[in-house]
Amino acid sequence: MANTDNPRGFIPVGHLNGSPYNGAGRWYYAVSTELIFKGDLVISDGTADSYGNPGITIAATDSGTFRGVALAFSGSRPGSAMTATNHELKYKTQANITCYVFVADVPDTIFEVQEDGTMAATAIGLNAEVVGHGSGDTTSGISAMELDSSVVSATAAECRMLGPVKRPSNTFATDNSDLLVVIANHELTSSTQILAGAK
Repeated sequence: MANTDNPRGFIPVGHLNGSPYNGAGRWYYAVSTELIFKGDLVISDGTADSYGNPGITIAATDSGTFRGVALAFSGSRPGSAMTATNHELKYKTQANITCYVFVADVPDTIFEVQEDGTMAATAIGLNAEVVGHGSGDTTSGISAMELDSSVVSATAAECRMLGPVKRPSNTFATDNSDLLVVIANHELTSSTQILAGAK
């Protein structure tokens, strides 16, 4: 059965120890004109707001390390009064210069993500790059990031592939299959620590 072509960024589903994803993450500060969508990989930008919330921005292609995946957005600082006009934004727009972003940043988090072509079975356990940086659906706020099936490496790349998502509607080794991955080079720990026992 053919897979549906439905890129939607990175969706947290669990951890390497077998536990399900429970909503863990932290709020970050995004100050730029770059778009950030739900499911986008993000990186630290070396800044922070006056309350100590660390800064992040969208991950560019081939960036070396990553902080995690953007999941939620707010125009209000965490802990401050929320208003109807700026709470629970769908995504970070270019016009919304100041935005707070909730990021799934635990290093061993497993994500589900679609690949853009056909990933060979021999690619499982290797690393893959990502396409669709900074693009998404402005109605739903969902990212268009997906794995680049044409750029697979045993070393430098964004995501380590653990295997296909196990469900009847997902046909592996055909176009647009859904895979389980971890961030290969996470900012909060070394890649060797993250990936111990991952294959």
